[in-house]
Amino acid sequence: MDGARYLEDGRLTVFRRNGTYYGRLRLSPGKYVTRSLKTTIEETAVQAGRRLLFQLEHRAEQGLPPKSKLFADVIDDYIAYRERDHAHGKTSAGMLRQIRRVSKFWREFAGKLAVEDIDDKVMRLCTAQVHSVDFGKIYNAETPLCSCRSAVQI
Repeated sequence: MDGARYLEDGRLTVFRRNGTYYGRLRLSPGKYVTRSLKTTIEETAVQAGRRLLFQLEHRAEQGLPPKSKLFADVIDDYIAYRERDHAHGKTSAGMLRQIRRVSKFWREFAGKLAVEDIDDKVMRLCTAQVHSVDFGKIYNAETPLCSCRSAVQI
């Protein structure tokens, strides 16, 4: 890493790759996270790197993982859980079918968002869009049903 700056007692390394600055954060001995700082200005990159380091430390203090799950991953985990329940006779086939159908819409609306980015405002936008969709039409995966993701930065 040419031209790298080591900050915060070596816990943060700011370096340049292809013109863009990146931050390499040491979470624990031997465990690192590298994220783009999305800037080409060194001082802005240092500030963004420090901010990111403090955010990750705060998450660790709260017992949260350093990387958050996407809502689509949570949906997949829930479907797998309900499929196991179905195999054990705790969930009916009709209920499992309904869960899979509804999950298509939620994956379209908020699947690319991190779980903690989904707040009341996003939920209101998405549910309003869901209620305005004509369910008599066949769901076309190539046509987005909702633009609520545009209200939130992804």
